[in-house]
Amino acid sequence: MIFRMTETLKERLERALVPDSECPYKLPAGWNWVRGEAIFEPQEEIEPEGESFRYIDREAIDVELNEIFGAKEILVRKAPRDARRKLHTGDTIFPMRNPSRPSIGFIDESLADCIASTDFFVCHPSELVHPRYLFLLMMSPYVVVGMAHRAKDNGDDILCEDDFMQFPFPLPSLAIQREIVETIDPLYAAENEKHKHVTFDMLDALEYLQTIYQMALSGTLTMEWRKENGVSFKEWIKEARLGDYYDVRVGCDVTTSENASGPKLLRLEDIQYGEVDWDHLARCNISEEDHRYFALHPGDIVIDRDGNLASERYLIKKDVDAVFASDLICLSEVEQGLLAEYLSVVFSFQPFWNEVKYLENENQKKGIDLESLRNLKLPLPSEEEQVMIAGAVKLMTGTGEKAIREFRDDHLRYREKKAKMLDKTFRGEWRELVEEYINSKQEEKSVDEIVEEAKAAFTGDFETDYLMLLGLNEKYKDREDSHEILRALSDVFAKQLESMGFGAPDEESGAVEENSIIN
Repeated sequence: MIFRMTETLKERLERALVPDSECPYKLPAGWNWVRGEAIFEPQEEIEPEGESFRYIDREAIDVELNEIFGAKEILVRKAPRDARRKLHTGDTIFPMRNPSRPSIGFIDESLADCIASTDFFVCHPSELVHPRYLFLLMMSPYVVVGMAHRAKDNGDDILCEDDFMQFPFPLPSLAIQREIVETIDPLYAAENEKHKHVTFDMLDALEYLQTIYQMALSGTLTMEWRKENGVSFKEWIKEARLGDYYDVRVGCDVTTSENASGPKLLRLEDIQYGEVDWDHLARCNISEEDHRYFALHPGDIVIDRDGNLASERYLIKKDVDAVFASDLICLSEVEQGLLAEYLSVVFSFQPFWNEVKYLENENQKKGIDLESLRNLKLPLPSEEEQVMIAGAVKLMTGTGEKAIREFRDDHLRYREKKAKMLDKTFRGEWRELVEEYINSKQEEKSVDEIVEEAKAAFTGDFETDYLMLLGLNEKYKDREDSHEILRALSDVFAKQLESMGFGAPDEESGAVEENSIIN
């Protein structure tokens, strides 16, 4: 059925057409650049009624997946003042504050009775636009980046309704919109499902790591060591105040320069997955006095000033001619007895981070409140036991930390792939995108075929077979199902080892000897 516009809609469309001189980029024939006033109906406000209502704020939306997962049930008498946006089936909600990494959600039938926060602009589609086309469009890099620029131009990182109404959007015919939705929507949903699996795997790895840290900081990991060495648990439960052992200070507010001859400047962004590439750090110009005060030394620990203790921390392991920037906090030892390696374990355990965060909110200060960090209480075993704990944790968490680094890489890859998909779609290249996807699937080997490839290549020599499997992992690491391939290859290699006699029960005892992390 061909959509025929009424005169009113035609006039509305013509009024909203963007002049050729203002078009952001060239579109295919049959597409037009139109301002938002053509595709958005006016927003509506509503007062919560009855005993309770369902409320959607930014916390209810998964930023990575752009899915609304948790509308809150709230008593009307406790309704937030911003609970005013009326919703309809087919609406898209877009945040008006800090839109650079927006929480965008689609309102289906199950959410149509909810009320949204006024922090959202409700994209209520006109008859000129398909609701799902509009949802995909609002998630595209073109719209997200464009809205972020407008918010910054406003001076307060906040969008107004006119920003949406005057923004230029690419609009094909309704027939093309439906075709895009029918083909791209399933592809995008499939990428989201893969993204979810990566997220669940990463959460499992994080939970595993937290379990190890909890065992370490409760004395469980070193229980046998204490028994063998006659160490009383009373020594374990001693508490230490962090500020009695470490000086806590914020970094310097300087900038780097190509012509600078001073020390290198370590910034938060230079710490990637717990590592720093010192050779590529830029230098800065700084006074001699400040150089001495902000200099980094072996044993110092730097953490994210804004409080992301669990993911962004770094232990200085060698002499470096470097200072630390104002987005970092440095802890330098002033009293012996609390080893930096052990303290790094403490900072990895979420409950300690929660305590600092609570104090930060209570004091209403930006970032970590330094005094709350100095007053942080932590268990203080002997230095010998601290060494044992740090060593055991390093041994037990290596695999989990490596997995998390891989999961984060996958997150970035999925994010980039979805962004590329939407970018090409709204440049009119969506058919080519579908062809690329189909061709890539046809050319890919299945997981079973890869396993058979590995089986056929086994030689019976441990080192040769191990290197062969490493090569296969490297070969297929960029595939979307790389984790599934890795698991399958690991299983087949374990069976190969068993057939070669590795890991078999001891012939004399009839049992496999148990390994112990701490002897």
